[in-house]
Amino acid sequence: MHRACLALVAAALALAMPFARGQSPTGNGAEAETAATPAAPPGPVAPSPRPRPYRDVLKDAVAQPGHFTLHRKDDKVWIELRPAQFEVPLFFSFNITRSIGERGLYGNQMGRSHVAFFRRSGERVQLVARNEEFFAARGTPQARFVEASFTDSLIASAPVVSLPDPDNGAVLIEAGALLIADIPGYLTRLETAFRMPFALDARNSTVARVNNSAQQTVFYVRAHYAVPKIPAPPLKPPAQALPPPPKATPDPRSAFVTFQYSLAQLPTEPMAPRLADPRVGHFTVARVDHTDDTSPKARVHYVTRWRLEKQDPAAAISPVKQPILFWLDRNIPEKYRKSVADGVLEWNQAFERIGLGDAIVVRQQLGEDDIDRGEARRAVVRWFTGADVGFAIGPSLEDPRSGETLAADIGMSDVFARSARRLVAEDLGRSAGDAGAAAGALPGCSYAADAAHELDFASDLLAARGIAMDGPEADALAQAYVKDTIMHEVGHVLGLRHNFRASTVYRLEDLRDPEFTRRRGMATSVMDYTPYNLALQGERQGEYRMSTIGPYDYWAIEYAYRPLDPGEAPQALAKIAARSTEPELAYGTDEDAGSGARFLGMDPEVNRFDLGPDPLAYYRRRLRLSRELWDRLQALRLAP
Repeated sequence: MHRACLALVAAALALAMPFARGQSPTGNGAEAETAATPAAPPGPVAPSPRPRPYRDVLKDAVAQPGHFTLHRKDDKVWIELRPAQFEVPLFFSFNITRSIGERGLYGNQMGRSHVAFFRRSGERVQLVARNEEFFAARGTPQARFVEASFTDSLIASAPVVSLPDPDNGAVLIEAGALLIADIPGYLTRLETAFRMPFALDARNSTVARVNNSAQQTVFYVRAHYAVPKIPAPPLKPPAQALPPPPKATPDPRSAFVTFQYSLAQLPTEPMAPRLADPRVGHFTVARVDHTDDTSPKARVHYVTRWRLEKQDPAAAISPVKQPILFWLDRNIPEKYRKSVADGVLEWNQAFERIGLGDAIVVRQQLGEDDIDRGEARRAVVRWFTGADVGFAIGPSLEDPRSGETLAADIGMSDVFARSARRLVAEDLGRSAGDAGAAAGALPGCSYAADAAHELDFASDLLAARGIAMDGPEADALAQAYVKDTIMHEVGHVLGLRHNFRASTVYRLEDLRDPEFTRRRGMATSVMDYTPYNLALQGERQGEYRMSTIGPYDYWAIEYAYRPLDPGEAPQALAKIAARSTEPELAYGTDEDAGSGARFLGMDPEVNRFDLGPDPLAYYRRRLRLSRELWDRLQALRLAP
């Protein structure tokens, strides 16, 4: 999940770079001063306590070595920073692991990331986000004017609490002073959702847990957001109805949100970037390269992709040096785990075709397996839920220098176990815009929610035809839905955008043949939004859902991941992209199909939830199916 299902939902979780000062809901600003914040308050700043001797600070503390050495004592956590660790680039990211559970504020969501570094500024340590969007070749005059033209940004800061360690010169800062702040900009999100003046209550926030390894240091901050009172209703009805206070919390004035902050190693050498081609649908990292002023365009777009290298470059098919590890969270219901794993591993076929063996591996989290223990190059598939939720997302985090994907999360809302009827029933009173906001289904990717409504229609029709909804056929329908949705979200994690033209290639009569769809799919890409393939009465029934990836998916993976020598890459990539005129490789994405108020739909042949080359013919069939369902429901008799 910054883009379609992956980027746009991830962008919603990181609405700009807000740095609001933490305040206590009691109004006592002094009690909130433990929250380090980038924005200076008006008036003079109170001086920090003088640093104490290093060993005095750490008396009786327990050391926890890792990427950054931590020291713990009671509820205090200190970060040890050696001189060599300042001004060194690292990968800073955050996730929301627990939240309110309504109006887009859900747990198990991925936030944003930065290339960052620690900087000593007098008696404070700053965590700074480095500006990687604008660049020029190192050592050139252009690099000098780029550095002078664009600024970095402050993420957080904290006072130095110790004198240097006599042995190695290290100093200490408190993790709470650095991270108990509104770094994610959640105050803005709370205000947007509820129109209430929430504030960060630093006094009741804490660093709840840490996780340290050689690759990364992780902090779990349990942040308390609160308001002193619920606003009284206006005397006159407002011109536009205001959203209600939180309904999913025991007390609407108080909410705990847990953030997972990660300080991780960056790749020693950035991966060789691969320039994107607009004929193939990939997510990209955009940078502005000022090195060559003869180029007509300074902005370059790198394909977002994982680093996959052959163990044996000479072999036709070779295992990769380091596969992409997909962890399946233990919170996935057991009956869906095989379908989830099958959906993830389906993509290995595309990698094998370009010589990359076992590019993806799957592990099921068992017992106390720690899936956040610091492994690089891993993705996690998790289940989550909320009071008004019904969507899936597949965001990822990239190295902005190269487009290399470093981590990803796939979040699946628990809509399968109780079908989409819950969504339909609870969204009837809302406008379409309200329902979208409540479900968090931003213009990027609403596939799981929309497909759940499709599942509801298909289930009702099949039940009306006499198929038992607690029987094997109904279970197969739900399992097919899970696998299809997972394949779609994994496609996003691998860097693929939506392709809504993929459903227009195959004839409807071909889709009645299960052998045809098992080999080639119901559409040429699993990145489309495909409806259930329901036969009319008297027709042969084909597969209900996409059961495999399509020809377009193989092609998009080839462009992004085929191993290429740097010298041959431009010509080889141009040759791959030139195949875009082949019918099965047709591509049209969100801008073509329309996406909320931003893109109204420029191409009438690019649509969501259609099948076949003739949209009118498909929708005539759909009306016949709807009429059949209506007639069958009308004929039912109420049980006594």
